[in-house]
Amino acid sequence: MKKICLALIILQFYSCEMSKKINVDSTPLSTVVKFISSESFIDTVEAKKYIDIEKVYSKYIDNENASAQKVWENRIAFLSNLSNDKKFTPHFKFYNYTISEQNSKKISKITFTSKRPNEGIKAIEYSLALDAGENWKIIDIEYRK
Repeated sequence: MKKICLALIILQFYSCEMSKKINVDSTPLSTVVKFISSESFIDTVEAKKYIDIEKVYSKYIDNENASAQKVWENRIAFLSNLSNDKKFTPHFKFYNYTISEQNSKKISKITFTSKRPNEGIKAIEYSLALDAGENWKIIDIEYRK
């Protein structure tokens, strides 16, 4: 009986240790998927959890868009208006892409490469970094033609 109890305690200990190591909510890929989803539903509060707006959109600031936040809001508004046309959908079709992931300890790249050769955008690359709270944040989005 003591051996069975000891075995159960050891099993419980190892399962708890494994659950600490495997956290699907904080992987780079899950961060990108949640970001894409929240943007498609125009949920900016949720989307802000997964992106560093200043790092991603500050390079697009111009006379019309005075801040990275404004650039991002205009992009979301444009995509929302575009989705009102029956030819377009606001939902990302993950099945049309090959998804690859390159990871290091604090930096990660998620690349969506189009499976369709005639696609205008051949790949979308998301660069992510761990923030101070050990959560992944998107720090760059690159569209390759």
